[in-house]
Amino acid sequence: MSSVTCPHCKSRATIRSSRQLTALVRETYCQCQNLMCGHTFVAHVEAVRTISPSATPDPQVALQISNRVTETSTKQTPALPALVG
Repeated sequence: MSSVTCPHCKSRATIRSSRQLTALVRETYCQCQNLMCGHTFVAHVEAVRTISPSATPDPQVALQISNRVTETSTKQTPALPALVG
């Protein structure tokens, strides 16, 4: 089961259920596993940028491409040595 950190006691909080709000946002219902805390809360998980582009992109989803990806893709790829056969 997935988990996050409880904002109060910093213990592990289990994601008990979730529902999709938009193509980029999921609302999660969380429960702290620290019995002395017992906090239950709602958290949002949001896709904010692309690290590796999708092979099957949804045209309605527009995510910024990570700076790290654009820096890597703009660097010149070194030539491979010729294979001698």
